[in-house]
Amino acid sequence: MTMRRTITATILALVVSIPVAGAEQVPSLPALDAALHETSVSGVSSGADMAHQLHIAHSSIMVGAGLVSVAPYHCAAGRMSMALHRCMQIRFFTRLHPATSLGYARTFERAGEIDPLANLADDRVYMFSGTRDETRIPAVVGKTRDLYGLLGIPDTQIHYRNDLPAGHAFLTEDWGNTRCGDSRPPFMDR
Repeated sequence: MTMRRTITATILALVVSIPVAGAEQVPSLPALDAALHETSVSGVSSGADMAHQLHIAHSSIMVGAGLVSVAPYHCAAGRMSMALHRCMQIRFFTRLHPATSLGYARTFERAGEIDPLANLADDRVYMFSGTRDETRIPAVVGKTRDLYGLLGIPDTQIHYRNDLPAGHAFLTEDWGNTRCGDSRPPFMDR
């Protein structure tokens, strides 16, 4: 798997570096003076899943994560059917426990594919799941909360909010769908 990634990255670098005839020089982006080792990630639904994966895989530069309607690390195990069923609804989730996700993470850590899991111990995590979310039900998100505990993040650094009648959406104070329990585009509810 590592060789495949190396080959893919090399091909991509070569393609990107090929000059295009008549192409204008693109100005450089301004420096943002951002501190790489103070990175945090956030997302909603599949974006939360990606943010969660990044948080664990690149723990050496992370300080925390904000996750709305998230499934546990490596829940789908690379299979679309699991992503669409087991990682969304608890009735399909019974065969994957937080300890299983922890096992995957430890295997990847030992292989050097992800950063040391010990880096997560001082991170802060915010998670949210609405009581009316029928797309990814709160019990699944709760499994992610349990996984963070197994990863060594103290309860005082994990905030899991699951008591609002919200749907599968990010909550705002004044923008988005007018009903808090909606689960439809733009997946932002007042």
